[in-house]
Amino acid sequence: MRFYRVSEDWITHLDGDFRAAILTTLRELGLVRLQKYPPPKINGLPLGNEPRVFSRFLKGHSSQLDASVFSSVYRSGLSAAEKLLYRAFRQNEALSIDTWNSIIGVETVAAWIKYKCLRENGHGLMCQFSVVALDGLVFAVDPLKDHGETWEPDFIVDDDISTDPDIEPFFHTYIGQDSLQMIEAMEQLIPSSGGRYLDCGPGSGGVLLYFSRRFIEAVGIDINARAAKLAQFNADLNQLTSCRTFRDDALNLEGRYGKFDVVSWNLPFIFMPAENEDDFIDGFGGELGIGLCLRFIETVHGLLNDHGTACVAAMAPILISGENVLETKLGELLDGLGLDCRIQVAQVSLAHNRELWQFHRASGVRKFESVYLYLTKGSGKITRLETTAARKVLDAVREKMYERKFG
Repeated sequence: MRFYRVSEDWITHLDGDFRAAILTTLRELGLVRLQKYPPPKINGLPLGNEPRVFSRFLKGHSSQLDASVFSSVYRSGLSAAEKLLYRAFRQNEALSIDTWNSIIGVETVAAWIKYKCLRENGHGLMCQFSVVALDGLVFAVDPLKDHGETWEPDFIVDDDISTDPDIEPFFHTYIGQDSLQMIEAMEQLIPSSGGRYLDCGPGSGGVLLYFSRRFIEAVGIDINARAAKLAQFNADLNQLTSCRTFRDDALNLEGRYGKFDVVSWNLPFIFMPAENEDDFIDGFGGELGIGLCLRFIETVHGLLNDHGTACVAAMAPILISGENVLETKLGELLDGLGLDCRIQVAQVSLAHNRELWQFHRASGVRKFESVYLYLTKGSGKITRLETTAARKVLDAVREKMYERKFG
């Protein structure tokens, strides 16, 4: 497990007078205008989601969570002022103090240094957070490092100093492509609503804030204290007054927040060795990557109104034998839980590094299906919506290429 010095964390200082000041500054910068410019493709296969990126770019929608091999081509359309904002808040470049003065003003630079939002790194001042724009919303998040950087925040410490009250376990608070994909999936099958919405594990608030605009009340629950605080900051940044976030355990809510019309969780679903659980709380999915998913499903009935819907993003492990373990488990559980489930298949998902690939194969897992589970009160009925024929062909090609790469 990694640890951090709380007093040096930029999220810690998003309070009081500084909170109001930084909210004003970020709003005035107009960072939402950067939203259609994708980051470069660094990992994985060179192509994949390019048609979606291009379509979103033409419509002016956000592509900041969808990497593209043509990133530099897209970004060539940025104005000089926008390129500077992109360098400062998306690439997290170290810029001179004079450059920062020109972006946010002399007094603001001094305040941002004092409250740990800007730090000297030997080459200039570097912003300690990234800013992502998503379809009209702006999010401050831990540095994404999606332009090839490998640096870590300065407040990370090597060891647990148990006698120091300023040291606590550290968990990143990001936003990623999976948030964009979940938003697109929920848009298709969850109608607009004027009721109550619950998002579990919101991280920096991507899915929560996007859909909170449709509801009278929106609640976010995250076990990560940094995430709960940052999601609320981002709700305030976007002036979403009906949205509230709390630090709590989404697996043990026990009716504390009432019942909801829509519940969602883009939950951790990576299948990795059990000893990695404490280090990757935001990714570790439990046994076969579905342990956490199944535990949450057991609580869903008590969270939903009579006609409510829960959407859960999950990875369905497909064994070498061909068995879909998630569907097997759902078949055993749903009737007793009083739930129906519609499974929407998105695409095949494969390990992106050799170590994890080999761990999966040694565990009898051939691949995973990225799926969205739509749960409603019912009698155990399961339906399956397949992905498109074109997606199946692409997935088959990707699977063969990864087999050659790691097999």
